[in-house]
Amino acid sequence: MSSDKGSVNGQVYVNLQWLYSRVEFMEDTVKKWEQALSQDKNLMLELEMKIRDLRAPFQNALESVVQSVSIQHQIYLSHQMYPGINLYHYREI
Repeated sequence: MSSDKGSVNGQVYVNLQWLYSRVEFMEDTVKKWEQALSQDKNLMLELEMKIRDLRAPFQNALESVVQSVSIQHQIYLSHQMYPGINLYHYREI
């Protein structure tokens, strides 16, 4: 070291070694992603159950409407195929 008018000049040598396992780093990363995925799956299941609960009161009505439309469509098609036959008095057995 030398000194010129009160200033100090010097050199510092630093040697840094990073000893960290890439395998451990990757395993930690995979664990974090698995945890995030697990949380997302749990949230998805909760939301699906909420949707199912919201739809439950309307499910029977929806099935009834779908069945009624299906029957009406069948009658319409039959009437198109056999125009002289009156099938509108169809009754479910």
